[in-house]
Amino acid sequence: MNQAFNRDRKRSAPPSEAEAKLNYIINQISAYRTKYFILHKVYRSLAFLLQFFILVLSAGVTVILGLNLDPPKIYNNIALSLSAVTGVLTALDSFFDLGPFSIKCREAADKFELLKLKGSFLKTGNPDITVESVEELKNECEAILLQLSSVHKEEKAEEEGLEIKDTLKN
Repeated sequence: MNQAFNRDRKRSAPPSEAEAKLNYIINQISAYRTKYFILHKVYRSLAFLLQFFILVLSAGVTVILGLNLDPPKIYNNIALSLSAVTGVLTALDSFFDLGPFSIKCREAADKFELLKLKGSFLKTGNPDITVESVEELKNECEAILLQLSSVHKEEKAEEEGLEIKDTLKN
């Protein structure tokens, strides 16, 4: 009876080269999606906290100066210190510009999710997976990564280009 069961059972063939590559690229895409979704959450939270602290400290300075408390010198120094911290936080917010980067990370995570769905559909919907279709999926993944990299480089180049133009005008 045991032999009959073994004869009827289908033996699973080792995955073809295309299937192995497809499994690998789907796992990579999934890892990129997770990475950029986490980065989106982190940068969004940092941007919110930074804006929140700037707002609270700015309001605190106004309230402290408006109350005219005794002794004024101590409270004026506290307000001045809070104002300096607010200035530093504002400069950090301007320098790192976390809000737009958070949005770009979310867009990348969404693109990777669509690419993962495309790969899963290719895997389940097509018994004859070709290496060319897997290469196309890999190229789309690389294009998303290159686009993220180029956006960052273009922003830095624009900032440097604006500084050069401003010095040439003077």
